[in-house]
Amino acid sequence: MKNLLLGLTLLWALSACEQIIEPDLPDHTPRLTLQAFFTTDSTWVAFVGRSAGILESLPSHERSVAEATVELLSGDQVIDELKFFQRERVYVWEKALLQAGKSYSLRVSVPGFATIRATDAIPRPVPIAIASYHVNTSVRSESAIKGDLSIKLEIQDPPGETNYYQIHLFALFSTGREEGSFWTKDPSIIADNNEAAFFGTAPFFTDALFDGQTHEIELSSNYNVTEDTRLFLQVLDISETYYEYVKSAKLHEFTQDNPFAEPVSVYSNVEDGYGIFAGYNSQTFELVLE
Repeated sequence: MKNLLLGLTLLWALSACEQIIEPDLPDHTPRLTLQAFFTTDSTWVAFVGRSAGILESLPSHERSVAEATVELLSGDQVIDELKFFQRERVYVWEKALLQAGKSYSLRVSVPGFATIRATDAIPRPVPIAIASYHVNTSVRSESAIKGDLSIKLEIQDPPGETNYYQIHLFALFSTGREEGSFWTKDPSIIADNNEAAFFGTAPFFTDALFDGQTHEIELSSNYNVTEDTRLFLQVLDISETYYEYVKSAKLHEFTQDNPFAEPVSVYSNVEDGYGIFAGYNSQTFELVLE
């Protein structure tokens, strides 16, 4: 009888615990979200959406906002509005060229939401060149080209200022762009990406270890492409805002599946909302597969 009473007491206690362990979540007030990376010499796009609560499971197309007024400003002067493309559900800037070294703002207004605004500048271009590269094709046929690629990249870093960079290796197929992985033991890339030797895509880094110097970076990769594929190396001079965003986004991605990791907030420079508006310069080099 005692065991039965003990069992019933434990069952009641567990049931009581189940009843009181219910999350008391605060009410969520939706805010506008923004993602846009802008540059001097090409079309760029802005994604506008609305934030979702913890228990909301809205697909991305339902979070996007189509009725926004998206204005590009220089100081407090409106330059123009971005044009909305319904099929892609993005706002596009495709007009006059912007200037490096100058700050711009994006202001987004939607009925029923607080107006948001974000400001950043496009960095001044840094002299960058490919000192050399070598393509070693091991397999070549009508359907495939396979081999190894090694690149020596030179950055002539200006002295007395902090500069931020990101490197992309990508292929252009008939179906679009595909990011490629590469590896390097460059100390600056390793320092910022927390690796003994970096292997992956799109590393970001600063000039903390080579300020004012000509810095050479050696990269290696494998490729597996077709005859009509084109390979490119792209180097971005990115703003501090851009750098802080990609650094925090990578850390967030790295820790989100770890239940014991402290939560990581992705960097945002949007006032009264969430997201990023960040400037960059880009230099792209084609790597010819002979």
